[in-house]
Amino acid sequence: MGRFSRDFRVLLDDQVAAERRPASLVRLRKYAGLEPGYTPLADGLRKLTELQLAKPNMIYPSKASVETALSRNALYVDGSPTFSSDTNCKAGRNRTRS
Repeated sequence: MGRFSRDFRVLLDDQVAAERRPASLVRLRKYAGLEPGYTPLADGLRKLTELQLAKPNMIYPSKASVETALSRNALYVDGSPTFSSDTNCKAGRNRTRS
């Protein structure tokens, strides 16, 4: 997910021409599986995870290790940045973080 959110932060940066911002919404819709012919990125990641979990003799990280990693990376917990009102994208919902 790091690359996914980094790509969007770059596209939505004020230094990027505003005309390019609607294209980022199209890309997001493709990742979400909302465009015809595209499946949600999360579905592919879920299948990959299930295949990895099904392998015999796998050694997994401890619960404490996972919780520590998550606590150190707010992006995994809070989610990726959302489109703000200044992106000139009419589709989608704007939301603010609390």
